Amino acid sequence: HEVLVKNDTAYCSCEYKGLYVYDLTDLSQQRLLGGIVPPYPYNGYNHTNWVDSSNQFIAFTDELPQGQPLKVYRIRELNDMTYLTHFNTNPGATPHNLFWIGTTLYVSWYHDGVYMLDMTNPRLPKIKGFYDTYPQNATGNYTGFKGCWGVYPYFTSGNIAASDMTNGLFMLKYDTTVKLSAPELLVKPQDVEVFPNPFETYIDIHLHEFEQRLINVSVTDMQGRVIDTQQQTPTAERPRTPPSASTGCRS
Repeated sequence: HEVLVKNDTAYCSCEYKGLYVYDLTDLSQQRLLGGIVPPYPYNGYNHTNWVDSSNQFIAFTDELPQGQPLKVYRIRELNDMTYLTHFNTNPGATPHNLFWIGTTLYVSWYHDGVYMLDMTNPRLPKIKGFYDTYPQNATGNYTGFKGCWGVYPYFTSGNIAASDMTNGLFMLKYDTTVKLSAPELLVKPQDVEVFPNPFETYIDIHLHEFEQRLINVSVTDMQGRVIDTQQQTPTAERPRTPPSASTGCRS
């Protein structure tokens, strides 16, 4: 569907077949370097992708079925790409196009407008800024394809262009004086060890620097479907390095 080319490497979003990376140094002998093929978390119609400036991480969107979150993978080894995380602005919202500049990911998010994500830690995207180009949609209503279709963040002025399917073209400027706040997560991805993964009947979850309070645990399959949800309080075990707690989750 769409392709990003960096030097002689092509990152191809290939619709329902997934994402493939090719070496095009010799066009007469194009070479497959690796791919992200279904089933992967929240897979669907692989629409578009972008790679960070270090060529260490890739973010991509799946446009169908609607509501699939943006995905982030580590790609240091193109023949063994590793899933890191996924992110969505709101349940049911659909990301469309994206560009990764420095530590910022610019995304057109249909009904939700334009979003800027802080990707300083690619495992933990954070909202840096946003502008709703399509305020007409009712809260929680993400039916059909409406709103922000595209975003362009490459003007030397720092302006950001956003094209809305209903409301036309917007020219935006990021306001650094506005600070967004969000609740602190009790458990961050880097604080968790999960093994074995994948699993069949039993899984261990180790939490580092934990607090003994009730924690919600959800287990999903490779399609993102929730197959088990539990509420548990971590039980302390003999201290290791670093101190940890363990809880079991059966499915």
